[in-house]
Amino acid sequence: MLLIVCCVSAIAIWLLWRRSIEPELGIKVAALISLTLWTPFLYAIYLVPGSSLWVGDPATPAPYPQVNGITLYPQVVLAVVFLMLTAGGYGLTRLGDARNLIGTRSREHY
Repeated sequence: MLLIVCCVSAIAIWLLWRRSIEPELGIKVAALISLTLWTPFLYAIYLVPGSSLWVGDPATPAPYPQVNGITLYPQVVLAVVFLMLTAGGYGLTRLGDARNLIGTRSREHY
């Protein structure tokens, strides 16, 4: 599984850094790749009956931190962090596109 995640992540990085006449396509596909890799940590337990977010041997449970009675599983926290980074990065690219578009329009008038 780790090999799949590493290879798909490498493809997403290549999509972001490659020279292309359609850079926005690479950005969208890289964001979709990130979403498909990280969102299952948030809903997989609801799709598979009997599954759990617990990682490791249930006979020797590790004490996960709790906040207001909610257990914070490390993989879920990591997934949320990466999803926020993906959304933020995608938002910055959209903001950059809007600025480039405004700059192009203002230069056309001169």
